[in-house]
Amino acid sequence: MTPYLLDINVLLALTDPMHVHHDVAHQWFAQTGRHRWATCPLTENGFVRIASHPKYPNRPGDANLVLAILHQSTGTASLPRWITVFPRRQSKTAPKRWKGSISNKPHV
Repeated sequence: MTPYLLDINVLLALTDPMHVHHDVAHQWFAQTGRHRWATCPLTENGFVRIASHPKYPNRPGDANLVLAILHQSTGTASLPRWITVFPRRQSKTAPKRWKGSISNKPHV
């Protein structure tokens, strides 16, 4: 069974009752995602950064409180946590698996 790596927007929708997609996210989660979702450090960090920002419309609190919400949401022992490995910033070339997907040229 392949898990779904939830992006920041889905994490926000699942945890924020005022989010425009809160109900849809919960319906999907109940039907499909409950036992098939995963998270990673990149999405976790983005979730904490956005949800704890003072200008986020339904901010639950500071970063420590948002981190606690994240830990409560992801506390399931069976939840996969993907570790992401990115090339160093000094790297002058993209990894082979990224060739063709990264461009320095703006999309027009």
